[in-house]
Amino acid sequence: MLFRSVSYLRQQLIPEKTSLLVRPKRRLFISRRATSHYRRLLNEAELEALFVEFGFESVRPELLSFEQQIELFGQAEIVAG
Repeated sequence: MLFRSVSYLRQQLIPEKTSLLVRPKRRLFISRRATSHYRRLLNEAELEALFVEFGFESVRPELLSFEQQIELFGQAEIVAG
């Protein structure tokens, strides 16, 4: 049942131009510094700098449309935050 639900959501939400056969390569660090009061990391600036040193991109999903977020996370090899 869960597998069918996930398959349905993928068909509905992932743009046809997105190839699921391409191996994801992007490393993403999710920053919530500007928006979250409850899920804040006290040392986020230091952690972000460390992740960037290891090839991560810092992203703020709240600045992206839903479709842009789907595309971004579809390209991600690793997501950290």
